Amino acid sequence: MPRIENTMNEMVPLLQFLESQLGQMAGGQIFESPPGREVYVARYDNQPVTDAITYVTTGLSRHVLHQLSGPDIRLELLTCTWSSFREASLDSLLFILAQQILDRHHAPAQGEYIGPAGPVVTGSKLEAFYFMPPLYHPETLEVFSDEPPETIIVWALPVAPSEVEFIKNSGWRAFEKELHRVAPDVMDMFRDPIV
Repeated sequence: MPRIENTMNEMVPLLQFLESQLGQMAGGQIFESPPGREVYVARYDNQPVTDAITYVTTGLSRHVLHQLSGPDIRLELLTCTWSSFREASLDSLLFILAQQILDRHHAPAQGEYIGPAGPVVTGSKLEAFYFMPPLYHPETLEVFSDEPPETIIVWALPVAPSEVEFIKNSGWRAFEKELHRVAPDVMDMFRDPIV
């Protein structure tokens, strides 16, 4: 238990920053992790809007990650959904994503994705996670500058295999343009793909 307490104490500045942006943490999940790879997931209710939930990893940013281009950074992952998906284990999926990122020690850039690897929720057409800025949240949430290098908060957006194919063939800018044009309800885990 001391290891968990020590790690949580290290995370206090980040947790304070997240609460300044998202309000009081409503809960969280501690997952069994190998030593030195502890990543927790905090839950914020009614964020980014009423009747929604935002999940944010805490602990991933203890590691400095490489980028293919640009300086090394720290990273935390965020995802959001409607509260009707509270039991969908999206917090567990964020933890798994964080562990995959630690395996590679590479920070995903905007437009990268992980998956497809099966439905994010039973019966969902969404099977991968696409990385982009957290556009549904205040811009001030995107960067936490407690210590160098800065921590970037990245949205892990659930996407469908057909959307991943579109990104592969047409590029991430074209996908985000289409995302803005169609404006799907991206917090609905049962949404239809936009392509």
